[in-house]
Amino acid sequence: MTTARLRIRDLTPADAEGLFAIYSSAEVRQFIGGRPTQTIEEQREQLAATLERQSREQPGYGRWAVERLADGLLVGIVILKHPPDAEGRPLPEVEVGWHLGRFAWGNGYATEAARAILDHARSTLKLPIIYAIVLPENVRSIRVAERLGMKPLGRTMRYYREEALLFAAD
Repeated sequence: MTTARLRIRDLTPADAEGLFAIYSSAEVRQFIGGRPTQTIEEQREQLAATLERQSREQPGYGRWAVERLADGLLVGIVILKHPPDAEGRPLPEVEVGWHLGRFAWGNGYATEAARAILDHARSTLKLPIIYAIVLPENVRSIRVAERLGMKPLGRTMRYYREEALLFAAD
C-alpha cells in the first residue's frame, strides 16, 4: 500500500536494523510492553519470530513495515491482528495498532499508516468493526485514534492483562 508519504509493505529480515532503532527506545516500549531491545542480534531473533508467526496468520492480517517514500527510512510498523485476552489467547475482535520510532513522532505517520490499514480492513477484509486498544497514559495514541475518527468506548480489562481505553472504527 502507498499513501501520500508512506509505503506500507511486508516486513523482511532486512528490517532488523531499522526495527532496532525503534524498539531499543525505552520511550517507545513504555506503551507497547516489553523491555527495550538490547542488541541487533536480539532484534533479528524477535523479527524472525514475528515473521514465523505472521506466516501462520490469516491472509490480510499481520504486521507491516512503514517507510517514508522520500528516503525509504523505516519509521515504524502498523498492525492488524486479533488481540489477546488476559491469558494470551487471541480473541475474535480485530485490532489496529501502530509502533513508530521516537524520531518519527509528531509527523502524522501513525495516522496516515493506520488510515491505510483501516481502509484495507474495510475494503479487502470486509470487517464491520476494528478496534484500537490504547493505554490510558498514551496520549499520543489516543490522539491518533481520535484523528482516525474512532469512537471512544471507555475503559476495558478484556485485553493484554491491563486496563486500556477501547476505540472503535466502523
